[in-house]
Amino acid sequence: MEAMRQSWSDDRLDDLQLEMRNGFARLETQIQQGTEQVETRIDQLDTRIERLETRVDSGFGRLDGRIDKLAMAMFVSMMGLIATQLALVLS
Repeated sequence: MEAMRQSWSDDRLDDLQLEMRNGFARLETQIQQGTEQVETRIDQLDTRIERLETRVDSGFGRLDGRIDKLAMAMFVSMMGLIATQLALVLS
């Protein structure tokens, strides 16, 4: 194994500085590309959520009329049962 140097020359320090700058520049590029990918995915997710909201709203719109009919049928059935019980009790 090579022994550690006791001193650094200006050339070696300049090389180290250049390598560090290049490394940080590569890292910055990777972060920027990653950020762009995340933003693209978020935009796609927003689009999918909007489509899902539209589908849910239309589904509940169709279901709303059915629930009203079901509630009316339950009310009429309950009134029929109550009328039958009153007729049996009063007879």
